Amino acid sequence: MSELEVLQAEAGLALRQTLLRDADQVLREASNRLKTLFSTAYNDAPAFLSVSDAPEVSAISGSPQERFGDAFALHPDYQIQVFQLDQENVRVTYARNQTYPQLDLKGSYGLNGLGDTPGDSMDDLEATDYPAWSVGLELRIPIGGGRRAMAEYKAANLRKEQALLGLKAVEIEILNNLDSAFSRVESTHTKVGSYASVSDFNRRLLENELTRLEAGRSDSRKVLELEEDLSRAREEELKSLVEHRKAWLELELAEGKLLLDRGLELAELETDRP
Repeated sequence: MSELEVLQAEAGLALRQTLLRDADQVLREASNRLKTLFSTAYNDAPAFLSVSDAPEVSAISGSPQERFGDAFALHPDYQIQVFQLDQENVRVTYARNQTYPQLDLKGSYGLNGLGDTPGDSMDDLEATDYPAWSVGLELRIPIGGGRRAMAEYKAANLRKEQALLGLKAVEIEILNNLDSAFSRVESTHTKVGSYASVSDFNRRLLENELTRLEAGRSDSRKVLELEEDLSRAREEELKSLVEHRKAWLELELAEGKLLLDRGLELAELETDRP
């Protein structure tokens, strides 16, 4: 091996040692962030945490349109808008009723005590000798055409239209987000396969070049270049795996099924009312 090749090998080693130290620091920071998430002190767990399972790669089937129904039924933002629209419909109905004349049937029944003394009056009440009752109709007609009631009715209709527009906006947002998330899952799944092929190709190139180096038909510079290519390809493959899992999470979030797919459900807390 020539002196130049030795220098190239030493430079490559120094570079890789520097990258290793950087990677260790990034891993330590990520491990500490995860410990913080679980309320664990840095010295109560191993310095470097590792995952037990590799990111799962799974293809998606069907089409975004097949998932729209579940998204509308489960997405909390959509359900909130539906609830608000139902409330505005009730308010519109009430406001409309206030513009109509009001006819009420009223009745009353009572007992009188007509004695000369309080005691005699109480005896009359107990004997129910002097009942009194009344029945009548009460008609109320808005003066001036019910301007106030009509104004409140118009305002209620405007609030209903606003709630309907809000519902439509949420619906469009869900449809677009779901379509984007579905496409991202498909794209990242393809990317994972592509980068896996690139990594495998670079690995076989490196193995072949190492064999050539042992036979004296190659040099260390070429081996270092191929090793760097393999490292980059492997890194991109790992990034694509993470992107693929994130794409699945975004799809579950767009469908409103993030908790449901994990067997979790939100329940209303019952509070004691005075």
